[in-house]
Formats: sequence, structure tokens, C-alpha cells
Amino acid sequence: MAVLGLGALALLPTWWLGEPDFSGPWGLAQGLGVPWVAGLLGESALLGISAHALAGRPSRPLQMVFRAIRRFPVMAAVILLRVLAVAGIVSLGLLAADHAGEYASLLLLATVIIALGVSSAFSQATAVAFCRRGGPLQALAVSVELTRDLRMTVLKAKAKLALLLILLGVAVSHVGEISPLVERLGDGLLEVLWFSAGALLTSVSYLVCSARVQRERIEVVARGISDAID
Repeated sequence: MAVLGLGALALLPTWWLGEPDFSGPWGLAQGLGVPWVAGLLGESALLGISAHALAGRPSRPLQMVFRAIRRFPVMAAVILLRVLAVAGIVSLGLLAADHAGEYASLLLLATVIIALGVSSAFSQATAVAFCRRGGPLQALAVSVELTRDLRMTVLKAKAKLALLLILLGVAVSHVGEISPLVERLGDGLLEVLWFSAGALLTSVSYLVCSARVQRERIEVVARGISDAID
């Protein structure tokens, strides 16, 4: 219930603002900024709840939200650096492909593979920034170490989750034909499940990767994370 409640709370700004409206000086902030900030804080807080649950401790959702707010600048910097790294690789690949002639398609394929690899290597950096002290560069370095030899596993897990949620969305759309109210409720519940499941997958990936690197049971690692974020 705490997970679903926090997921709904993170999505509340998106529901309240409605369809994005990019007109006016504050349009971009309202249309993208507010939902993105709320989602990042909610996802990070769910990581703390997961660690506490595996450690056998109370979830403390409000305390996790406050910690996410305190660590928000570092997490935002991590995401910015990750986006810049992937965008830089893609830009260089496109530039090289323009001068590669018949090898352009191979260069584009290699660019996509490298970009996915870098994105996957940095996939745990936000969780690291939330759970540990230190700056964004340290979080990125720790993420690279945690995901070593596990990057394809993380990508496949996210792809499977996306497929499952897409199937749930199709089921909800068919059920929604019965009544518009059922469709609205089903869409809202699906959004909460989508957000919560994605956040929990990030949390579990971080815990599993940490356990593999430290060669400890996941409960032991969760206890250490729980101590660090209290």
C-alpha cells in the first residue's frame, strides 16, 4: 500500500496539470519540469522503502521523500550527465555516418549499441546518488562498477516489464469498453502500476547489482543501504 500510495502521490502533479501546455513563459516548466521532478522524487523514495522492507524495518515514506528532496540536486546532475553522454555519442555517430558512405549503416548500428551500453552502465547512478554520499561523478563511477557484466540483464528486465505493462494496458482498454468510468479508473490504476513497477525494478536492480559486487546476500545489502539512508 505504501508503494502504490507513493506512486499515486508522484503522479498527482501530472494528473492535476492535465495535458501539457507549453504556451507562456512557464509552460515548459509546468508541462515537463513539475511531473519530472515529482517522478524522480517518488522513484527515489520507493528505493528507500524497498531497502527498508527487505531489511525488515518500517517503510517511513515521508522520511524517504525528504531525503530525496535533499539529494535532488545530485540526482538531477547525474541524469543530466547521463543524457549528455548518450546525446554526445549519438551526435558523433551521426556526424561520422555522414562521411562514411556505404559504411554509414554499420556506423549507426555501432552508435546505437554503444549508446545503449553507456546508458545501461549509468542506469544505477541515480539510485547511488540517493543512497550514498558524494557527487554526481562518483555516482556515475559507482554505477559503472555495479553494472559490470550485468548491463544486458538490466536492459532485458526493463524490456520484459515494459511488455507486461503494455499487455495490461491493452487489457484495460478492452475492459474500458464496458463503461467510461471503468476506463478512467483503469487508466489511473495502470499509470500507478507502471510508475511503481518501474521504480521497483530500478530499486531491485540496484540491490541485486550491489549484492553481486559485494558478494553478500541481498538482505544484508538492503540493511546496509537502510542504515545509510536513515
